[in-house]
Amino acid sequence: MKKLILDNGLTLITEKIKEAKTSSVVVTVKIGPSDEPSEMAGISHFVEHMAFKGTRSIPDPTELSAVIENVGGFINASTDYDSTHYYIKAPSEHIEKSITLLFDMLSNSTFLTSSIENERKVITEEINSVNDFPDDRCELNLHKVMWPNTYLERDIAGSHKTLKSITESDLLCFYNHNYTADKIIVSVAGNIEESELISLISNLSKELPLSRKNDVSYKPKLTPQSGKIYIEEADTGQIHICFGYPGASTDTETKYSLSLLNIILGSGMSSLLFKEVREKRGLAYDIESKQYNLNQCGYLTITAGLSQKKLNESIELIENIMSNCYQQIDKSTLNKAKNMLKGRLIISMEDTLSIAEFNATSQRFGTVDNFEDHLEKINNVKIDEIKEIAHTNFTESKPNIAILGPVKELYSSRIPSSVHI
Repeated sequence: MKKLILDNGLTLITEKIKEAKTSSVVVTVKIGPSDEPSEMAGISHFVEHMAFKGTRSIPDPTELSAVIENVGGFINASTDYDSTHYYIKAPSEHIEKSITLLFDMLSNSTFLTSSIENERKVITEEINSVNDFPDDRCELNLHKVMWPNTYLERDIAGSHKTLKSITESDLLCFYNHNYTADKIIVSVAGNIEESELISLISNLSKELPLSRKNDVSYKPKLTPQSGKIYIEEADTGQIHICFGYPGASTDTETKYSLSLLNIILGSGMSSLLFKEVREKRGLAYDIESKQYNLNQCGYLTITAGLSQKKLNESIELIENIMSNCYQQIDKSTLNKAKNMLKGRLIISMEDTLSIAEFNATSQRFGTVDNFEDHLEKINNVKIDEIKEIAHTNFTESKPNIAILGPVKELYSSRIPSSVHI
């Protein structure tokens, strides 16, 4: 893996894989909802959509996608809380075409009024679709009590109110102000000629705006709430529940311990929560944990689907497992978790897109230089470290809990004062 910072501030990462028949390009723009003022929530995601709606050289959106799809490749994008990502994977002989297209989208998108209004409708339906996914809705409710008055309590796509208020001028201003060379990481992996890529990208990136030194940051300092509960009555077949515990931000070494704790607690059928809650007690069909590392914070969630009759018993059991899990972690448990986590990561890195994504993310947050370093960090986690973090985050901290489903009968006469409904 090689890294180069161009004169305009753009970061280029290349990894040559001689045997690969595909090459992948990931462009990460260091802008996301964490950078948005609340009145423009969702604008990063809106701009991401508009990048696919035509450029000055390819005004027809269908022709834009066809550049890659016609050679058997695929093109996509996503927005997370800290960044916006654009991806292309295609046969290696089309790498120049892939990179040229992405830079056209980054610097020459047209933002036509008709396309903006049509995409506004598309995103409106995307916001509405959260109602079709109760687990996602429940987790968003968790964010509202765990991270109140921050960008994390908002949907990445924004709200109906903010989406409606974002103007053509807002989109263009945000695009021109934030899609600057210094905020862009280009990661390429595959059977590539690195010297040719450097020349191509150096030339294409000249069209990008340069850094604006007077940027205003809207990022708040994020400290999670503790012991809060959010209940939403909903007509669902079962009750959905989501616990939220403190985690680790991307720039802290504790994230490696928390990744291993996530494996031990709720990742797969051999995990502690799955064995105790489902296999031994039959309280849930499925239960899992997930770890999230963000630029300004981190958190670990536990999600489960339960019957109404088993809700209170399940909450008590899950809290008990979490608060006492540090006592159940020994060297054997830790070593099994290390092997499982490293194995999953190795398997996930078997294609060029995964490699390009890993390199872009590592550079985005300045964590490790290469994949081997990442595995070594996992190997170096000590038993005392992981037990201490488990005790601090899960024993000393009370979880925030979101509950969604037919719960009115359970709580109508005895809702604690700390509960948000």
